[in-house]
Amino acid sequence: MIYAPSELIINADGSAFHLHVRPEQLADKVILVGDPGRVETVASHFDTQECNISSREFHTITGTYKGKRITVLSTGIGCDNIDIVVNELDALTNIDFNTRTTKSTLRSLELVRIGTCGGLQPYTPTGSVICSVKSIGFDGLLNFYEGRNDVCDLAIEEAFVEHTGWNKQCAAPYFIDADKDLSIQVHPDDNLAEERHNCWGKTELWYTLESRPGAYIYSGLQESITPEELKEHIANNTFGEVLARFTPQRGDLFYLPAGRIHCIGAGNLILEVQQASDITYRVYDYNRTDKNGKKRDLHIDLALDAIDFRVHEDYMRHVEPKDNREVVLKECPFFTTTLISVTTTFRLQIARYDSFRIVTATSGNGKIVDNDGNVTTILQGDTILVPAETKWVDITPAEGSRLEIVSVYVQ
Repeated sequence: MIYAPSELIINADGSAFHLHVRPEQLADKVILVGDPGRVETVASHFDTQECNISSREFHTITGTYKGKRITVLSTGIGCDNIDIVVNELDALTNIDFNTRTTKSTLRSLELVRIGTCGGLQPYTPTGSVICSVKSIGFDGLLNFYEGRNDVCDLAIEEAFVEHTGWNKQCAAPYFIDADKDLSIQVHPDDNLAEERHNCWGKTELWYTLESRPGAYIYSGLQESITPEELKEHIANNTFGEVLARFTPQRGDLFYLPAGRIHCIGAGNLILEVQQASDITYRVYDYNRTDKNGKKRDLHIDLALDAIDFRVHEDYMRHVEPKDNREVVLKECPFFTTTLISVTTTFRLQIARYDSFRIVTATSGNGKIVDNDGNVTTILQGDTILVPAETKWVDITPAEGSRLEIVSVYVQ
């Protein structure tokens, strides 16, 4: 198919009409923000910048962060603007601007939208970080696109329309799930990761904060199998049958040493602590495909040398916080994680451990004051890095509230 100039406007410099971005200036990873002023804020964290383009409300900067090429782009306000941006991103990625034809090999972008929103719930005070698990659209835009019903929760849409007595003169509302089951995966230990990738392995810990009814987590094997049996289960789509499956609740703790096969199912909100490594071997992905029918790559052969095929009894344990006491969740060679329920001012020692502290508020809000008198407000979802040179910090909850803190340090 050849796209006529009336359907695809290309500027004289070879850039997309609205964005003024050329195909080679677009990274595979794209951060979308609404306000053009936020683009500079995000890009200030980049290590390098290769282009900085402004065209009306559309501001684009492409650069690198820790070796990864990223584009940050403003969409302006409203679904119409977002529609323009996403369509031009698709064109920049999958249309040859020289021939005006669709490329033979299509490419998918990773889009992350960062913005602000209002809230009604008292447990999400101003400043909280929110990740939505279900989106409701009243703008009607999605209804103009092919495959609309394939991505929507039709049962909830029907129930919502009936419950509200929805006016048919208005655009039909749509509901979309933002979360999906993650792939079943495993990470190599330090020795194997050093040998293959010249980096560290990856040991993790998950602390469950919230779990919807029916949500699950896979952690380890419930029966011992051989590598050949593992391959057979993957080929027969029965892999889940041999995994240890849990229906978690708040306070459930999963320690995942390198080699333990695992998966986070949809509907779970967890706090994850891990080694500083991105090495992951994807073992099973439910035969999911992208819009072009292509399955994601699996790393079965690499994973076979990394997987611990033994059955263990310590996959999960439940932890209850104790008021104004530091409870050790897990101590391992790579990190120590603790839990504190603060109802009055609690002094957290820093210097005695000769390590920085990562402090995350998992519920409530309050303030942290260090030994030099520096004051930092901490809200639910906030994470604060306390330098190792700090002697101690006093953690105080807001009046009449309880502040739950998860802390991490290394030894």
